[in-house]
Amino acid sequence: MILTIRIRAVFGGGSTRILCPPEPGSAVVMGAVLYGFNPEVISARRSRYTYGVQFCERFDPQNQHHLANMATHKKDIDGTAYCTQILSPFVKMNDAVEVDHTVSETFYPMLQTQTDLSFQIFHCESRDSYFVTDRGVKKLGKPVQVKIPVQAALEGKRSVKATMFFGLTEIRLLLQPEHDPTAIEEITLDFRHTGAE
Repeated sequence: MILTIRIRAVFGGGSTRILCPPEPGSAVVMGAVLYGFNPEVISARRSRYTYGVQFCERFDPQNQHHLANMATHKKDIDGTAYCTQILSPFVKMNDAVEVDHTVSETFYPMLQTQTDLSFQIFHCESRDSYFVTDRGVKKLGKPVQVKIPVQAALEGKRSVKATMFFGLTEIRLLLQPEHDPTAIEEITLDFRHTGAE
């Protein structure tokens, strides 16, 4: 009630019309009850966090993030310069996320001799975080290793397709190696406790 009075005092003059439900608390309770009886009443929600995984890319002297963080994130591997610990977002904070929404990205190992890729989900309360080491970026769950057999690497089948799935109550990261699309690894997190409303 106090908030309604203050809003009307500040914005209520002129032609502005302020609408307020008679019992805002009961609207929240009613929504929870409807969801309990039929979870499909929620078709989308806003993500409270940015969700992504860590990756590396070739160092780009034209990229301001790469240049500004050379001391901590530039790494030379086999004569090639890389920028490391970059956050690859699947969804950003405040994005509308429909139920059963999926986002896919393909990742490759940096080295020809690399026999696995490690995936870790990160989240933060920022749309602009660039590195997983930025302030407020945190790990979620445990990392998962996807094996890439030497023979698959020799055949050029080295990529891993990462698909983040936003369900009603969970976030899943499905990791599908190119060399064997049936060998899927998975990370599952409870969406209700990881920052989605």
